[in-house]
Amino acid sequence: MNKGLLTLIALIASWCVAVAEETLDPNYEYSEPTIVTNSTEAGSNLVNYAFICNNVQVNVTKGARYANDANHYFGVNAGESVTFTTTQPMKAIVVKGYIKKFFEATASSGTIVFADAEDDEVEAEQVLAVTDIDATTLTINCVKQLRCYSVAVYFVETPEITIDNSSEDDYSYEWEPAEATTMNLTFDELEVSDLTDDLGYACTNLTLTNDDYEMELSVFASTIKDGTILPTGTYVINDSYEANTVMASPGGYEDFDFPSYLITGFEYNEASNSWSYNTVYYLTSGTLEVIGMESGVQLEIHATTHFGSTVNATYVQSGGEAVEDVTPDIQAAKSLRNGQLLLQRGETIYTILGIEL
Repeated sequence: MNKGLLTLIALIASWCVAVAEETLDPNYEYSEPTIVTNSTEAGSNLVNYAFICNNVQVNVTKGARYANDANHYFGVNAGESVTFTTTQPMKAIVVKGYIKKFFEATASSGTIVFADAEDDEVEAEQVLAVTDIDATTLTINCVKQLRCYSVAVYFVETPEITIDNSSEDDYSYEWEPAEATTMNLTFDELEVSDLTDDLGYACTNLTLTNDDYEMELSVFASTIKDGTILPTGTYVINDSYEANTVMASPGGYEDFDFPSYLITGFEYNEASNSWSYNTVYYLTSGTLEVIGMESGVQLEIHATTHFGSTVNATYVQSGGEAVEDVTPDIQAAKSLRNGQLLLQRGETIYTILGIEL
């Protein structure tokens, strides 16, 4: 964005009026693009509000609006929506602003893209855009807070999008063999970590091991008994991040890998007193079935990897009390990037949460 446009944004800020009853002018001559920004007095973030700027009406179901000499924005609270209304069909909008960690959004029409905020909040030149709209009304539903320092509304051409999703470029499947194979495995040990309290949403990490393999699965569900047993039922491996699913691996990230995956080819490094591995199979689809028994629980995993390998795995935990069928109360959420427990890539060692030691 050039200096002239930044000056234009500052000037237009003084023209915006926060009144819902104001109507749009059907004879208004739009500039290309027209800039929307709210400079009204600070208001409660618990009430609905609306304003019109450059003949674009903005309605927010619940959100914060803030203004002083140095800063102004209008916001959308978590779980709320913002609607833009015009008299001429919009082609695209681009939001300059700020988004919260784990931000997600949907649009009522067009194609939406937003910055990657999986690890941290993002404050950038452009954080969200919707293209191919061709409508006079557009609603954006946000699951996390969105702050709009300004919105550029396009009526003629789709703008060049520069949304920063650079971290996605770091994903890699280079550690998985490209030649597909079939593996039928039986695991001897299971380690279960209920991460719900730490992460703020229902997530359980399963680590299955035998002499030659280790499998790690991130399941969007809470353990139900002393951190050892998942609710019985079938969990689908996919990238929806919804309740009752297992996270499909997006590939490696820098020097460590994401759940869910299978690793093998271990080597012990005496100098660092740790284990490393040289092969990863990234699980992208399939199922995890948790089967209750009269005494214990059985896990059945049938998965397909990124390059088409098939993994069939079984684990039986016998003894203990009978497992009852339980319908979990699970919150859909996005997983953190978890590394493996005390494993090494090159000279670097990571914890289960991908923290470099």
